[in-house]
Amino acid sequence: MLTLNPKKLPRLDELEEDLLARRERAIAEDWQGEVDGIDLTLSRSARRSSSPGFFAVAQEARALQSRSA
Repeated sequence: MLTLNPKKLPRLDELEEDLLARRERAIAEDWQGEVDGIDLTLSRSARRSSSPGFFAVAQEARALQSRSA
């Protein structure tokens, strides 16, 4: 079973933001291989985070995080 630490959810958002910034730079520098790699990472991340199991765990973790804040 997937376990997700609620404290790590903001880190996942930071990682995605960083990847998007790196992708923009790679496009500007015409680094097609880098763009392809980042696109692959982002697509796999999106697929994983949109899976029902991950979504349920993340939703529960966010609820627990907001209750403890």
